[in-house]
Amino acid sequence: WVEEQGGLVITSTNSGAIATTNRNKPIISLSNNYYHVMKKLLNTTFKGAKRGWFMPTANYKSYTFTHEFGHLLENYLLRGKNTEAEARRIRSDIISIAARESKLNRKEVLKLASKYALQNNNPREFFAEVFANAFMGKPNALGKAMRTYLKGEMKK
Repeated sequence: WVEEQGGLVITSTNSGAIATTNRNKPIISLSNNYYHVMKKLLNTTFKGAKRGWFMPTANYKSYTFTHEFGHLLENYLLRGKNTEAEARRIRSDIISIAARESKLNRKEVLKLASKYALQNNNPREFFAEVFANAFMGKPNALGKAMRTYLKGEMKK
């Protein structure tokens, strides 16, 4: 299936990943393997959360979709820029904001991130994970820093 609203395309796939986002177009692909059976999606998400692979949230049903929407937002912020260097700068800015607002050092702030946010030192997954934390009901210092960061971006 494919659904399009306001330029955003949501489609289904048989991917092994729960969901994916296209870096060049506003497309989120949700896996039939997970979204077809809500119990399987929730079970996978709960297990991942227990193991530290997801950020704290009040709503695991919408977590993955919100994470993917975070990728879309970051893609928008990165348009026309040296994307990898800029993605690393954004990650560093969010960590700095979190440290300043929470009075924790950078190392302590990074302990608040999910394993997925830190996996392979990927600043794009960091952004998406922290975005999900910021807008899913239980923001920690990183989620609050994301909100501060985005408020600053909206003023530009």
